[in-house]
Amino acid sequence: MAIQIASSTEQNALISGLRGDVDPAVVVYFASTCHSLAALSAAMKAAFPRAACIGCTTAGEISSGKMTTCSMVAMAIPPKIVNAAATAVVEELKSPLAVSTALDSLSAQMGAPLSELDLGTHVGLILADGMSGAEEAIVERIRDLTEIPFVGGSAGDDLAFHATLVAANGCTFEHAAVLALLRVPAGYRIIKTQSFRLLGKALTATEVNGAGRTVRRFNGVPAVEAYAQAMGIDGADVAGRFMSNPLGQMVSGELFVRSPQRVLTDGSIVF
Repeated sequence: MAIQIASSTEQNALISGLRGDVDPAVVVYFASTCHSLAALSAAMKAAFPRAACIGCTTAGEISSGKMTTCSMVAMAIPPKIVNAAATAVVEELKSPLAVSTALDSLSAQMGAPLSELDLGTHVGLILADGMSGAEEAIVERIRDLTEIPFVGGSAGDDLAFHATLVAANGCTFEHAAVLALLRVPAGYRIIKTQSFRLLGKALTATEVNGAGRTVRRFNGVPAVEAYAQAMGIDGADVAGRFMSNPLGQMVSGELFVRSPQRVLTDGSIVF
């Protein structure tokens, strides 16, 4: 009944590492842009035709406590753990109707309205285009329509910030999100881990462009200057610190990281 986990730089080896005693119900995979997500997506669906298969491109891959680059990682969940799964794609990320249509598809595949599904045994997964800036709006719309929790994250492209891809059941999409709804008969828990610690310094956003995820000013000064002052570094070195020293919001005593992406010419920071 074990979940199979595999990591490789070679597609066939990755798939071989996922094969267990029974065909999986769900396969989730992540791949560096060193590899073709389209080819991987097609190969996964061919290898596991009865499984719900979803994946995305990344900016670094984690498997069994190890961080790798230019690799592929995947997990295969057997039917004794997930005894029903449905998938849907949201291709118009900023359209509330598109999210509603995707949830209707999940409902139809599950054979019941989402409102009638047991919250203790149903959980959703979401993998979204990381360049869209639409993830929060999608999750808010999902939350408007169902109380079933959806967990997941944004696709990456090895920090090129050019294009990110998601995949579902052999097909690959840009500017999209894939959803999966799982029935876990034994129930589940959502566990959040945190890789960063607080430095005891606070920046208050005083001028923002919310739609563009851009902070123009922290504490009344250009964002890049405020960040540099908080870090005690030269402003020219700011971008090089974003990965090791992101910012975060405190919500109900928990830290939620908000990673800076780039600096604009006016000293604003895009997140």
